[in-house]
Amino acid sequence: MSAYNYRIPEGMDLLRSEARARQLRAQMTAGLFRQAAAAVAGAARAVVAAIARWSERRALEAAIDGLNPRVLDDIGLSRDELLARALGLSGAEADRPAVRTVRPVPAAANEDTPRIIKAA
Repeated sequence: MSAYNYRIPEGMDLLRSEARARQLRAQMTAGLFRQAAAAVAGAARAVVAAIARWSERRALEAAIDGLNPRVLDDIGLSRDELLARALGLSGAEADRPAVRTVRPVPAAANEDTPRIIKAA
């Protein structure tokens, strides 16, 4: 005989506890999936926004690179200064040189290693 004075109906509390545990597990799993989906969606939006900014900057750089040097002399700005102003950079950001792509140049016959020059 049990030390307790009450009698538990056969299997009744165990079934309720098991059903409640399954319900809680389902709610937790659904919550985790919602959080994971929101995190993935946020990361995807950030990547798409970064690609859009990069694409706009590349188009702007191409337009500025296509300017005639006389036009730049007329307005009194270098390509880097014009790019910085077009991007709305100021202060230390504008002083930082723009990143340019470089292309390898084949080594001359008397050189051991290829040289790297700035792309035009």
